[in-house]
Amino acid sequence: MSRTASRTSAPDETIPGTLAAPPVNMARGRQAGTSARATGPQVPSPSGHRVRYERAVRLQRSARRIGALLAVCTILVAGVIGARQALRSVYFIGTDESGLITLYRGLPYELPLGIRLYETEYVSGMPARALSEQRRAAVLDHTLRSRRDAVDLVRAIENGRIEGLRSP
Repeated sequence: MSRTASRTSAPDETIPGTLAAPPVNMARGRQAGTSARATGPQVPSPSGHRVRYERAVRLQRSARRIGALLAVCTILVAGVIGARQALRSVYFIGTDESGLITLYRGLPYELPLGIRLYETEYVSGMPARALSEQRRAAVLDHTLRSRRDAVDLVRAIENGRIEGLRSP
């Protein structure tokens, strides 16, 4: 046998001593001779479109989550700022620990753990007992007032321009 005859007689050899790769079925993207169903998990090629698509989808989901989180945080911050402004824009009249008429800013409530929703704005030198019982009930009822109304009422009490005042 000649040398050329030995080369053609081995169909699996392209170069003497090496095996040829099985032909690729380009229509289905798999090697010829394999079944349509794979026996193991199919892993997309790292450079394939599917990997890029999945990465883009994950990125979009992350961006949506971050956007939603930022929106919730913005709403919460706006709510806290609005509540703080609302608390600082209302006043009420009460008495302090020593019984003096006091102007407070905020709401006349105390939350658990001693958190007050009000702060002392002005302490008058006028004791609450200087008011008649009926006037004291009307003045110290913790009615929410504007700053101007609350200041005018405390000044009127201090100057004796309110009826029902007794001498202290």
